[in-house]
Amino acid sequence: MLVQFGPDYADTHHMRARPRRQTLDRNSADWGIMLRSLTALWGLGGASFILVLLTNHPQSPGAKTVLWCINIIGLAVLGLLVVARDRLPTWTPDLCAYLLYLVVGGVIFAFQKPDSPFAFFYLWLSVHAFYFLPWRRAAPQVVFIAVDYAVSLAAMPGSSFPYMRWAITVMTTAVICTLVALLKARVDALVTRLGEVARTDALTSLYNRRAYDEFVLVEIARADRTGKPLSLVIADLDHFKWVNDRFGHPTGDAVLRRVAAQLVKTGRLTDVAARLGGEEFAVLLPDTDTESALVVAERMRTAIRTTFRDNPLPVTMSFGIASYPDDGGDAETLFRAADGALLAAKAAGRDQAVVFSRGVKRVLPAPPSM
Repeated sequence: MLVQFGPDYADTHHMRARPRRQTLDRNSADWGIMLRSLTALWGLGGASFILVLLTNHPQSPGAKTVLWCINIIGLAVLGLLVVARDRLPTWTPDLCAYLLYLVVGGVIFAFQKPDSPFAFFYLWLSVHAFYFLPWRRAAPQVVFIAVDYAVSLAAMPGSSFPYMRWAITVMTTAVICTLVALLKARVDALVTRLGEVARTDALTSLYNRRAYDEFVLVEIARADRTGKPLSLVIADLDHFKWVNDRFGHPTGDAVLRRVAAQLVKTGRLTDVAARLGGEEFAVLLPDTDTESALVVAERMRTAIRTTFRDNPLPVTMSFGIASYPDDGGDAETLFRAADGALLAAKAAGRDQAVVFSRGVKRVLPAPPSM
């Protein structure tokens, strides 16, 4: 017999969707990679300019001396990137990019050749910028390249401005950088999606046990930092094995999805709901003391009972509540306290919410022996 529960709820996802905005700072994962690649680019650029100066002769008088001075400055920047990498400010990549663009423009002007291949160096750090930096910091670099290249070409005596070469160079740089940025955004979105899949329960679309373990550590750390309360609710469906045995697992899965939807619907946006496994769920309640957590749990319990009141399945749910740090000083003891309160709710007749207390300690599972 398959019991129909009516239309599914549109949103059975997490109570708290936490978009993680990518930020570039010294603590981000990309910072070290970005600086190492930036150092490598400057090293390769410096070696290239030295090779050019040793094998070519600029036409303008004194240009070679100026170019050697520019190269020495570049080597100094390279040394700074190597020695002070961990102490550099977050605007270092921007400054290095603009310095390199000025160097490229100076080299093009020094050799007095509008068709100079040195224009390809504009791509080096512009592609790097569009890969690592946000659009608002990378896009102005293309504008700077356009102006810098135009000034270098216009300053050459005795030749008309090569509009076509300038336009093709700037447009090629802009197109390549845009493609790099779009590909990076697509890869980032895919990685984020894969991460969400790995932390999401496939049946209910709630967080899974792995994600719960991550969130509870984060919330405990936040509670320690802010001094605000944190509560944990552990919930378990009553007699769920009987539902599966009598109506089959497809019906049992439908029950779990419906229950998850109600936990989301009756919870708050700041709460984190997870399916721990089987018919057991957990709800983290940040900034919530024991009394408020009991109100939330009672609202969820009533919603579950009401949802299945007109169906042939008398589905109910029991809840155990514990608060940090009063009932548990770490993630494990907090979970054991809430789970002990849940066991007390089961022992007291089910379909109720029980707050952890000294009397509940008698039903706590014994800690594993060392």
